[in-house]
Amino acid sequence: MNIITETNDQRLDIYRLQKDGPLRQEGKIIVDSARVVERLLKTPIQLKKLLASEAFITKNRDLLEWHPAAEINSCSPEIMTSIVGHRIHSGVIAIAERPSDTPLEQLGSRIIFLNGVNNAENVGAIIRNGLAFGAPSIIADGLSCSPFVRRSIRVSMGAIFKMKSFHCQLALPCLKELKQLGYQIFTASLNEFSCDLRSVEFPKKAVLVIGCEGDGIQAEVEAFADQAIHIPMAGGIDSLNAAVASGIFLHAMMGSPAETF
Repeated sequence: MNIITETNDQRLDIYRLQKDGPLRQEGKIIVDSARVVERLLKTPIQLKKLLASEAFITKNRDLLEWHPAAEINSCSPEIMTSIVGHRIHSGVIAIAERPSDTPLEQLGSRIIFLNGVNNAENVGAIIRNGLAFGAPSIIADGLSCSPFVRRSIRVSMGAIFKMKSFHCQLALPCLKELKQLGYQIFTASLNEFSCDLRSVEFPKKAVLVIGCEGDGIQAEVEAFADQAIHIPMAGGIDSLNAAVASGIFLHAMMGSPAETF
């Protein structure tokens, strides 16, 4: 274990990163908060570096032994406080390898497809909903926030570590491949052709496309989908937060037979 005693120690630089671009290029992710880091340590994902209090390191010594090649660093609470996001990371930050994409043909029978969902907190909450409601596969297009952005991982409470994921630049070509693999495509959208969610029986292989709250789902994606579906609402409300809506849609999907979760 290395003890860091200066706030300007270059070993702290990587823990201060807030943007995903440099991490993505290096094939790494940042994971923070004690509970989420503990969940990371229990997975096969390779830990690269850890910055934590001596108390956390002592408590999780057995888990850290599963990652013998990792660089373990400790510092004082004062130095930890100097790192951006201290109130969020709660004194523990990990750098780990970035999980590779799962090939489309190896994703599960229930897939969440993010089409322009660029809010990291929404993405994290959608991931957690997906794992809870039997859809442990997620695809993010080039307009969406990656499921491995620091904030998304934290909001998902580490659920992304149990998910299969895939990234694509353009939504439509990817959805065409999925349809060729036998999936039916459903868009979470309200339009003149959409069906009441309560009347839908989902097939064994289904993709749920979720769009951003502002612009919604791309027109070409809606036109290509097998069916648009909506949640019936009262009180003059016609839309919900993307993460909240995803939970309702995914719970309904869980009630229909799937090939495998």
